[in-house]
Amino acid sequence: MRPTIDELKSLWLHAYSRSSLIQADGWVVDLETTDPRTTKYRALVSAIIVAYCRPFTKSQVTKSERVVPLSAVEPPTELDSTHRNLIGLRDKVIGHADALPAKNHDETPNKVLIFRDATGFNLHTVLTSDIAREERQKIRQLCAHFRAYCDEKLNPLMAKFAGDVPALPGVYEVMITPEPEEWFKAVSTEAWQQMQDESSGNA
Repeated sequence: MRPTIDELKSLWLHAYSRSSLIQADGWVVDLETTDPRTTKYRALVSAIIVAYCRPFTKSQVTKSERVVPLSAVEPPTELDSTHRNLIGLRDKVIGHADALPAKNHDETPNKVLIFRDATGFNLHTVLTSDIAREERQKIRQLCAHFRAYCDEKLNPLMAKFAGDVPALPGVYEVMITPEPEEWFKAVSTEAWQQMQDESSGNA
């Protein structure tokens, strides 16, 4: 049985969402053992925010359709403020540097500062460089919550179309194509290795 276009879109969107949440969760763990004074620490903070927010921003799933993958599911009530703060950080600080505050905030974290001394002055900018320890655990809980939702969507599809997956060992790319075109194609060993080298996420 061939998946419908909607089923293929659901497979793609929820697989990528799940992978992003796995990445975010793993990087929160890495943050615990990284020196806060390092560039790596600041990079991890940005990476966590970007990966976590990816399922809540629009994806171009077909040539004519942009979809927010997890728009249909809400965070747990007790984690809602953390979820909203992460989205605000992504929109106002990491993805874009806005001079105006995010919604429900009094001021923007994006500040331009003038450093003045006896020899003159220069300009500096303030960057988001930390996630409070108590917020890290909440992010991990959010990742687990949304990942469980992705699994609920993916598992029935994987079971339904297991018989269509090629019997030969290998790697196959899911294609969002209409009937009667194939909905998967073989990926060469070299291409698969390059994908592995470029991405640390797992679907």
